[in-house]
Amino acid sequence: MASYDASRPLIIDPTLSYSTFLGGSDFDQATAVAVDSAGLAYVAGLTTSTNFPTTTGAFDRTVSKCDVFVSKFNPAASGAASLVYSTYLGGSQNDIGKAIAVDSSGNAYVTGQTFSNDFPTTAGAFRTTFGGVADAFVTKLNSNGTALSYSTYLGGSDLDQGRGIALDSSNNAYVTGFTHSSDPEPHPACEREQSRRRRFRFRACRQRLCASLLDLFGGQCLRSRQRHRGGFLRRSLHHRFYPLEQFSGGRRLAGYLF
Repeated sequence: MASYDASRPLIIDPTLSYSTFLGGSDFDQATAVAVDSAGLAYVAGLTTSTNFPTTTGAFDRTVSKCDVFVSKFNPAASGAASLVYSTYLGGSQNDIGKAIAVDSSGNAYVTGQTFSNDFPTTAGAFRTTFGGVADAFVTKLNSNGTALSYSTYLGGSDLDQGRGIALDSSNNAYVTGFTHSSDPEPHPACEREQSRRRRFRFRACRQRLCASLLDLFGGQCLRSRQRHRGGFLRRSLHHRFYPLEQFSGGRRLAGYLF
């Protein structure tokens, strides 16, 4: 046997605790997963399947072209009982789920991209009308998957997409992504500067900020950093701060992007 850390338990040939297919008869793709404190798994992605598995009472059980899906699993249950809820989310055009987070009450927060001018939004949300081309969206789904607690468009008149979402201790949602729009919503206290494409980041110590977000959102950002040999970080650190929308009960609060 090769050497190993004797201070940690030795596990040989670990077993697979849970594994399942999820999808219908057409194209289905999972793009994000989150796990709550009870071990329940929340999966988001996109589907074009008209027979994607949905559950009784789910928010939306009918697909339109390509829709977001949100599914909640209990790995401790068996068979069909392991699917706690599953729902479509979207409008009449193509919609894509890119990231998901979950709070301590089991509410799911989803962001991504919508091409639909009728994507479901809630009364009093930050933006209830489509901006143009494609918008990011931010949606909070209740713990049973039966209703939207909050849902809004986010973007300008060009191509926008939400790529990551995280929650703070008060369950405020912070969204990252990119925009091709020259007319995003600026915070009045911040300078507005036009750019063809901006990446969103949290406001913090700049060096720690870049490293932590690259770790948090993984994959693509890490590859970008390696491909440009640090150039991505250096360029980012010289950008000014720009506003990042933080959503809490429909209010736009403080946050930044640069």
